[in-house]
Amino acid sequence: MLAQGRYAESKVIFEDIVKGNPDFAAAWSNLGYTLLLLQHDDTLAEKMYDRALALSPDYKQAQLNKVGVYLYRKNNSAARKMLEDMLKQDASNEEAREILNKLRTS
Repeated sequence: MLAQGRYAESKVIFEDIVKGNPDFAAAWSNLGYTLLLLQHDDTLAEKMYDRALALSPDYKQAQLNKVGVYLYRKNNSAARKMLEDMLKQDASNEEAREILNKLRTS
């Protein structure tokens, strides 16, 4: 539903998922992404990403989503630090490397 732009429906679904399974990191991350798209609430989205990362600290999509929040806020130093940390965890993370390289050249 997210891919189809049906954000309001996606929000309800992800809220139901986390209510029934509060340890499902991907659902928290997807809920945060949905809230960012639907309500433009980067603070609430970041809380959802933090919840996902508390459950699964190496969850790549939640990490990238949080980097996205930093970039949205124009906090390039926080984004850069998080990307560098991600690459320390996994040097083969091409998405993190690509974003970091773009930040370094901008």
